[in-house]
Amino acid sequence: MCKKYVVVGRNGVGEAYGFGVVDSLHKAKILAGKNVQYVGFNWVTPDIYDADDCIEVEDEWFGKMIVPKDFIEPLMKKVGKKWMTMDEIRTRI
Repeated sequence: MCKKYVVVGRNGVGEAYGFGVVDSLHKAKILAGKNVQYVGFNWVTPDIYDADDCIEVEDEWFGKMIVPKDFIEPLMKKVGKKWMTMDEIRTRI
């Protein structure tokens, strides 16, 4: 069975929206890089989540999309130019 990853971004008011589901971490990083957005005051790269930590929802504007469950941390975040796990980010502080 292949592990799946979900690339999820957030708009300026914190609402999550999924960019897609892919079957490798490498593809997830590429998809996230293609969906970098300027949100009010800076450029934001979407986060990568384990597909098991996400659910499908219906949105009146975007239709069906996959978003993370409440209070689930991302598997990876982009910090500067480097992708890091949440544990790596915590140890930097």
